[in-house]
Order: sequence, then C-alpha cells, then structure tokens
Amino acid sequence: VTLTTPKQRPISAVMALTFLALCFGATLLCSTSSLPVVHLLPHSHCDAGYRKSFDDYYHSEVQYILDSMLVALQQRPDRRFVWEEVSYFSVWWGQASQEERQLVTTLVEKGQLEFIGGGWVMHDEADTSVYATLNQMTLGLQFLNETLNVRPRHEWHIDPFGHSIFMAELYSLLGYTSIILNRVPDSVKQQMRAEKSLEFMWQSPFSEKEIFTHVLDMHYSTIEFPPAINLEEKAAFFVGICKEKLSWYTTDHVLVPFGNDFAFQNASLDFASMDEIVDVINNNSTAYGLTIRYSTLSEYMDAVLSAGVTFPSRGGDFLPYLACSPCDATLCFESSNPCGVADAFWSGFYTSKPAQKLLSRVQDASLRALEMVRALSLFLGNANVEEALVLAKNTSAIMQHHDAITGTSFTESYNDYNVRLGKALTAGDKATSFIKAAILCS
Repeated sequence: VTLTTPKQRPISAVMALTFLALCFGATLLCSTSSLPVVHLLPHSHCDAGYRKSFDDYYHSEVQYILDSMLVALQQRPDRRFVWEEVSYFSVWWGQASQEERQLVTTLVEKGQLEFIGGGWVMHDEADTSVYATLNQMTLGLQFLNETLNVRPRHEWHIDPFGHSIFMAELYSLLGYTSIILNRVPDSVKQQMRAEKSLEFMWQSPFSEKEIFTHVLDMHYSTIEFPPAINLEEKAAFFVGICKEKLSWYTTDHVLVPFGNDFAFQNASLDFASMDEIVDVINNNSTAYGLTIRYSTLSEYMDAVLSAGVTFPSRGGDFLPYLACSPCDATLCFESSNPCGVADAFWSGFYTSKPAQKLLSRVQDASLRALEMVRALSLFLGNANVEEALVLAKNTSAIMQHHDAITGTSFTESYNDYNVRLGKALTAGDKATSFIKAAILCS
C-alpha cells in the first residue's frame, strides 16, 4: 500500500481530473467529428429583371442586400455568404466607398464571402447562343479579376428552366470544379433522390470533358417552419428535414440553401433567426445526431470531393423542364399527364416574345461588327466605337438572363429590355457608320 501525504492528494486529484477531462474531450471530439455535417449556404437570388426592371430592382432591393450582408458578416466570424450576379455587384462597387470596397476584399480573403458563377447574369441555357453566353461570362469574370483578383471555382445555375449538356463542356473548359443545378425535370429529381445520384460526373459529348455536378434535392429557398412553434421545436423540425436530405446522398455532407429571391434585405435579422437554431443544434449535436455550419460553396465542395466517394457518371440534357409542384404523387407520371397537370412542361419560353428574341440576335450581330471595326477605330481616333462596344457588350449580357431572352419577364422589365436593345443598336449603327464612311473616303 502506497501512502500519500495530504499535500499530495490535491495534486493527484488534479492529475486524475485532468486525465479524465482529456479522455472525455477526445471522445466528444471524435464523436462530434464523425457526425454528418449540414452546410447552410446563405445566398440571395437576384434576377437581372423580372417583375421589375434591372435598375428598379437594384435601387429598391439589391443595394440593401449587399449593404446589410456586409454588416451581418462582421457580426459573427462563422457566418458566410455567396454572391452570383456580377452585373448588380458592379453597380454597387461603382457607388461604394473605399472603406466598403476594402471590407469586401477582407471578407473574401477571410473566406466569409465567396463569388460563385462569375457571369454577368445567370444565363438561360435553351435560348442563348454560344457567342452571347461567352460574352456575358467574359464580362463577369473580367470584372471580378480586375477589382478583387477573384476567379470563381463553382458555377451556381439554380433558376434557368432546364439545363443543357453544353454547360458541362463550357464550365469544364473554363476550369470550374463543379456546377450546381436545380430545375431538372421533377421526375428525374425524384429518381435521383431514390438512387442517391443527385451528385455525379456530368460528361460532355463534345469531348472527354466532365464536371462534378450537384442537383439541389429541393428548391433553393430556405426550409419553411410550421407556424407557432418554439426554438427547440424548430431545431428538431430542421434536423428531421436535414436527415431526410442526408439519406439522398452518398457522403455525410448535405448542402441546404439558406435564402431565396432577393433575400437578406435585412441580413442581420435573417442571420440572427438562423443563428439561434444553429447554436441549439450544435450545443446538442450528439443528441441531434448531426452538426450544422454556415458554408460557402467551396467549403461544401471541398468536403464532398475529399470524402473518398466515387460518383456515378451521366450525360445528356435536362430539357425540357418538367415542374408539377406541388406534387403529391409518388412518381410524376402516375396518369396520362404528369401529376394530372397538363401544362407541367416548361417549353413555351422557347418561342415566346419572338420579336424581342430576334432583336437580341440582331444586337449580338451589331456587337460582333463593333468588335471587328474596333481596331480601325483606334487609328481613326473615334471614341464612339469604344463607348458603343461597352454598351453593346453590357446589353447583350443582360439579355442572356433567364428571364430576358426567354420572354418570361413582366411588362416593366420587358419594356426596359427593349429600350436597352434600342439604345445599343443605335449607338452601334452610329459607330460603324463612321468607320464605313472613313474607309470609303480614304
């Protein structure tokens, strides 16, 4: 028997307690780290015209989203935000103070703010041309490179009405790591959920290129809670939805969108409401069986692509888009019509508002002519060509938005698109006429 003095007992007790604490802490850490992870993706989908015109949307909603988002991200370092539409950001950047610009740069460097997609707009995939698509991508990527030295890694295409296989080729060639889709036919999405194939390698038929593709299991909006429930009930409801989502994937990571159309106009309030749920779940993660965090798209993709899972491959388009929501059927095709809905196929936009579609193509031709005569204008000293070229590029880019070239916008936005096209065509004709006259007179 080893005798100890009274002075030795506190030391032994401290050592024992320390040892137990370390063992418990290590066990808790291991158990927590092995839990599934819910990646909340804060975002705001801002259409470049739809019910309102581009300018009206910016002045009434978008500028407040960007302003309040910057404030909210400073309040908690674990908060994240992703931004897609460079056209709107370029307007905000032009009006921002030096302090605001520096804040954006700092948040990007810290990984709290991420630019995804990188195009001037979120372009349509059925009515656009390759030339116009490349122009709008070039504008957006150039702006981000010149202002922030940023190059997006992930494409975020959550609202176009169906998806073209050309996207697999395009974004592979542009060096993107992944692409996120949403509006695939409901029948296909149901099958993907059942087969755990919402994540796959999308293969291009034009080359040997392929790109990792994630299809949102539901829409891109925030999970809706039942009315009149308390915080603990919200947390339990949220966990239940997330566990169902996890059952549709092959890794222990699930992407859950947090946002909607023109969301986060009061970002601090929106985040505060979700912070409470996040904290309740993480403080009881073992009991709930998962952890939750705010993530950028890069953080989610890095986790999934390093999980050691082999993903299936597939090719082909996701066109036409079939949407029969709300759909209570087990499968979309239980009768002669999908879910009994006769107009569930979104194909009218292929031909709707044909005059504007034609005018957009004419404007693209004018843009191409301006690009060709620009070299001559440098020698002839005509600044109108450069100004007309900038206007033509911006107008063509805006027209590739999935509510512009498709003809799905409301009257205010539709008329605004026509005004923009008219101004760009007039400026282009004036500039090219000067060059033609100079050549003929030389």
